[in-house]
Amino acid sequence: MTAGTEPALSAVLVTADRFSSIRRTVEHLRAQTVANQVELVIVRDRSASLVDAAPEELLGFNRVTVVETGPIGNVDKAAAPGMRAASGPVVAVLEDHAYPEPGWAETMIRAHRDGGWAATCSEYVNANPASPLSWANLLWAYGAWTRPARDGEAPGIARHNVAFSRDALAPLADELEDLLGRGGGLEARLREAGGRLGVVSSTHVAHINPSRLRSTIQLRFSAGRLRTGPAGAGASMAAKGPMLLRVPAGALRRLARCPPQCAARSPAGNAAGRRGRDRRRPRGPRPHRGHDRDLRVRPDAARDRLGPPGPRGGADPRRRSLTGARR
Repeated sequence: MTAGTEPALSAVLVTADRFSSIRRTVEHLRAQTVANQVELVIVRDRSASLVDAAPEELLGFNRVTVVETGPIGNVDKAAAPGMRAASGPVVAVLEDHAYPEPGWAETMIRAHRDGGWAATCSEYVNANPASPLSWANLLWAYGAWTRPARDGEAPGIARHNVAFSRDALAPLADELEDLLGRGGGLEARLREAGGRLGVVSSTHVAHINPSRLRSTIQLRFSAGRLRTGPAGAGASMAAKGPMLLRVPAGALRRLARCPPQCAARSPAGNAAGRRGRDRRRPRGPRPHRGHDRDLRVRPDAARDRLGPPGPRGGADPRRRSLTGARR
């Protein structure tokens, strides 16, 4: 932790397993030009452990905060307690297969400070560009924000790897779990409250995408089930059939619109792809469990009472909570 300073941006990562699942994204956050202004917020399943995190892998940040939750069944919704625990005025939620470039945090901090955005997304590039299906999946999820993206205010932004204004989230603190689900409507609620959504095209996040048809179908089918939620659980096969056909058809349509770059190999993208696929533990002796004691662990149940820890580990009375009460 950087003594005497508050973070300018909080980056929230979710892991239902071990630190290894988020290691590569954490490495990219440590490589940020303003890493000392970044709070790393790790949301983890209470039964999971960060024992495989070496102490040096968590150095360089403004602070590291760990939020424990119950079993994580939905990664999107699991980010909610981490967002409530975040200390920075900008709260970014990143996936474990998304890698921000070194200047990303600095650019997003400046964009929110100067633009007054409620939420922003950056530009997205393909981290495994050798696969045509990877391009299809990238265009499916991020097509409107892939390079070259239009900078400035936008009617909508990407659903994942987005930065929010903490003040804009404050009135919605108790609803975040529902709003973060697929089709939850967080973006619409921010706009209804007068918030502005923006695209910051001067920085990018490299995104790993499914590169095989089987994994593409599995991902899109699972996404569809999450989007329909309980309402779609009892639907008949006659109702589900068209959706099942739309999944591969949609991928093929996007594949047909695949940009020329998808046939070329990008050294930078391939390097990021190799890093994303490399899930091996670091060589050397396995860290002992004592490393967990170096992290600040605050169960989500207590976060509203305690508030984000101050420079000495206690509540900071100067900070306003997400619910609006001054701490």
